[in-house]
Amino acid sequence: MTEALLRAVEVELTELRAERAKLGSDGHGAAADAHAAVTSRINELEHTHETAVVVHPGADGYDTVAVGTTVTVEEGDRSRTYRIVLERGDAPVVGTVSATSPVGRALVGRAVGDAATVTRPDGRARRLTVRGVVADAALDA
Repeated sequence: MTEALLRAVEVELTELRAERAKLGSDGHGAAADAHAAVTSRINELEHTHETAVVVHPGADGYDTVAVGTTVTVEEGDRSRTYRIVLERGDAPVVGTVSATSPVGRALVGRAVGDAATVTRPDGRARRLTVRGVVADAALDA
């Protein structure tokens, strides 16, 4: 993941820990449910933070697809651009894919010039060739 995304994870962790402290742990009903939901998200983000591999841009930008980057791929005679996000819930719009989706798994870790094969639900294969990788502008803003 990019440094910007790692910083965003750290900020969210700080905010969620403060929220959990306000909720306390002795609630019942909705308060207990809210505490459990916040704690669950904290656990997910802590795991992400602990296992993150941070990629750093070179002189010409990023050369490896990672969470927090935008990648341009060639598929046959078409070009597509995908924004790679951390989780499915972060990928609600066209052109945004989760790192855990089939396309995301195929592309993360690939370098410019590398090809990846994605199998469609109907069994047909898609061949994607990485043509460019840039930092996600939304995270660097």
